[in-house]
Amino acid sequence: MLPASPVRATTSGEFAVKVGRYLSFVWLLEEAPARADLFTLSSIRRRNHERGLRFLPTYLARYLKLLGSFTLVGFSAEALAAPALLVGGIFTLACVAAVAAAVAGAGLIGLHTAPLPQRGEPSRRAPGPGRPGPRSGP
Repeated sequence: MLPASPVRATTSGEFAVKVGRYLSFVWLLEEAPARADLFTLSSIRRRNHERGLRFLPTYLARYLKLLGSFTLVGFSAEALAAPALLVGGIFTLACVAAVAAAVAGAGLIGLHTAPLPQRGEPSRRAPGPGRPGPRSGP
């Protein structure tokens, strides 16, 4: 009997998930349930904030590397007089990488300027003494 191969065969679905997670940071963010209380919302916001500060620089670096490589390949293909459709496709991918880098950069700037909620602190002020609650009536 042959020993098992250390390389595990992946299905196309698993490969697509891995590529999607490599190129997109949306999977990092946790969505708040519809009927969550203020402390749950605060903890979800804090976890998303911490994950963003940890992983957005990695994704920004990936997007900038993709932008640089697509731009270099595009200019090289243009210098070699490649078909216009090929050159246009390569530069289109470079534009997509530039937009993704801009979105990741804006998110990173926003996370650095937004205050991080403290543990147990509600993300918005709840009604209390001296603070009006939601309006009821006409």
